[in-house]
Amino acid sequence: MAAPDTICIRVEDLRVDSEDYEEEEDDFVTELPSYMKAHQAGKAITSKRGTVRGMESKVANTVAGIRKMSEDRERSEKSVRLLRLLEEESPDADGRGGKIVVYMTSLSAIRDTYKQCRSVLLVLRGHRMLVQQKDIMLHEEYHKELIERLDDDKIAVPQIFINGHHIGGYQEVTDLNESGKLAELLEGFEKVSGGDCDVCANKGFITCLWCQGSKKSVRNRYGTLRCTVCNENGLQVCPECS
Repeated sequence: MAAPDTICIRVEDLRVDSEDYEEEEDDFVTELPSYMKAHQAGKAITSKRGTVRGMESKVANTVAGIRKMSEDRERSEKSVRLLRLLEEESPDADGRGGKIVVYMTSLSAIRDTYKQCRSVLLVLRGHRMLVQQKDIMLHEEYHKELIERLDDDKIAVPQIFINGHHIGGYQEVTDLNESGKLAELLEGFEKVSGGDCDVCANKGFITCLWCQGSKKSVRNRYGTLRCTVCNENGLQVCPECS
């Protein structure tokens, strides 16, 4: 006779429960898209058999898990992009190949911002530096790139990076220049005569050489294909200074 506190379970019961569980899990995976739609709409969620046992929390946990995986993947991809930028703008082991990058705007309608961008560029060119301009008004990807680098949706230009490191905006560069510390940061960079790019005249972009700025690449019986070389404005990054 079994002890009073012992619970007797038959092997047959375990087998049945296991089979039912597996079948229920298969149903859950199959119906998951409809469950998620119902969850987002705030509707009651029932299983294929019409039961509601734990379904709401199960779907909620699944949605949370999917969202977390998506966020983790996005953070990982962002880290890769930022690391790639740092590598591209940093000098090599011999101290050569570093970049001075200025995120700016050519939109003169916003006078104060435009003047600050021009002022920063003039300061850097006064040191005879070759500057890579990234005009956020001419290329949407530069705008997204700057948001990622500053980790802030609310950005203001100009923003300056030297050797991949953020220096600051207009006021920071002005203060560094007046104190003489900017010259120290620029040590090691090769000085250029004039500081102007012969290809793009320091605009950072040229008219697309493939589609001539039309943003159309190939025309066939199915229609016209979008040019994959240029951006949304029919421009391509300058091959000389960018």
